[in-house]
Amino acid sequence: MDEKVIGILVAAAGVTATEAAELLTTDEGIAELQSKVTAKLAEIKDNADKRATKKTREAVEAALKAKGIEKPSFASLSDHLDELESKTVASASAGSLTDDQVLKHPAVVRYKNQLTLEADQKVQAAKQEAAEALKKDREAFTQQQTDAKVRAFAEQQVDALKPVFSSNPAIAANQRKDLVEKLVKAAKWQAEGNELRLLDEDDELLKDAAQNVVKPEAKAREIITSYYELPVSQPRESAGVSQEQVGRSTATTYAGPKNQEEYDAQLLLTAPGADRQKFIADYKAYQETQTKTAV
Repeated sequence: MDEKVIGILVAAAGVTATEAAELLTTDEGIAELQSKVTAKLAEIKDNADKRATKKTREAVEAALKAKGIEKPSFASLSDHLDELESKTVASASAGSLTDDQVLKHPAVVRYKNQLTLEADQKVQAAKQEAAEALKKDREAFTQQQTDAKVRAFAEQQVDALKPVFSSNPAIAANQRKDLVEKLVKAAKWQAEGNELRLLDEDDELLKDAAQNVVKPEAKAREIITSYYELPVSQPRESAGVSQEQVGRSTATTYAGPKNQEEYDAQLLLTAPGADRQKFIADYKAYQETQTKTAV
């Protein structure tokens, strides 16, 4: 998982990197992590409010000191105001100011509002960052589950259709692995429960030229047969032409590989599509005619 994402979650939820990684592996864990993030954000806001109040008190005390109060204390605000009253010839009503009136002074209100705004902005930024991190991780988790289902489907289709791989076990194993990867990456897949769907570039269900929804099995067959031939039953002899005659004709004109080793080597160099299909069909026909001729 992205270390930056883990770092964000560690800061937002108040957990260790290991705990965050473990919680993100299940829906229950993600829910628990979201709860921790919510609690952490509430704690951040509460601390921000406390800091704003503290700075407001400090600002009032600084103002009192500037007015000549040697050791100002917000807790003794009333006494300080009385002291200021005795030192000034200001309006007699000045001595009637209460703590609440001081806190409602326009300058004090503006300063407190600014501190509160800054605190709220930090909380919102942290909340947004945590939400984006959780969304990104949930999407990655969902994609991993989809990839696993698609891979299992691809392997099942290869096993069911039994494409003709090399007779060399090592080469055949690599061909099978490569074909499964091609099936996984050949289309955009979506998992709905245990059902797989094919999507187009607009994330709509993939449809063919007749506007019919393309089934995953049909797409798998299309891809597999574009690379390999499928096993077929022995064709019947053509009327009026014996297999021996066909064999002699094919042997005369066939210029492809004459054995399995040559076939495997040339197959890897043949591009997918019509040329590869013709190459496979020609070699199979050659093998069949050779067998008939030998008999």
